[in-house]
Amino acid sequence: LTLHDGSELNVFQWRPGVSLSSIIITSASIVGTAIAAILGISFVFTVWYGTPKRIPSSSTPADYGMLFEDVSFTSKGKKLRGWFIPPAFGESPWPAVILTHGWSFNASFLLEVAGKLHEAGFAVLAYDARGHGESEGDGLISIVKIYEDIFSAISYIEGRPDVDVSRIGLIGHSMGGAAGIVAASKNQRIRSLVTI
Repeated sequence: LTLHDGSELNVFQWRPGVSLSSIIITSASIVGTAIAAILGISFVFTVWYGTPKRIPSSSTPADYGMLFEDVSFTSKGKKLRGWFIPPAFGESPWPAVILTHGWSFNASFLLEVAGKLHEAGFAVLAYDARGHGESEGDGLISIVKIYEDIFSAISYIEGRPDVDVSRIGLIGHSMGGAAGIVAASKNQRIRSLVTI
């Protein structure tokens, strides 16, 4: 670099023993280490965030004065457990509502809602999603797995002769509500949807 007084200034000088290839290798090592650290942190966060806390049921429909049937069905090969609660009155086939709980919850968290539906003449299916409550786990749980579980719940309830398949609704809480919106957009068997 030539300065205005005519003198020259060498802005960049190689230090003795430092080659361009060693600078490139060192830089690549630093960048590679940073990328590995970011990926490692991302993986740990994904496992932590994608694994719900498993909370056992704190009550059953009997605690709310409802008769019920323990039921199970499969979703993508994993066993889901729940309760089928017939309505307080009316002859079958009954209209039915499926209850889908939120992240790290289970079917017992929606039993108060189930009680109101029961008293209003609806059959209710409340179940634990994959990786929650008493249902089988399936690795990392995502909204995709939760709405697949909703499809499986619909198929289960449609197979019951005591349910009117033309009158199936869904109530979803939190992540169950978000999955319910996706499920209803993809499955016309859901005739009504309420999200909490």
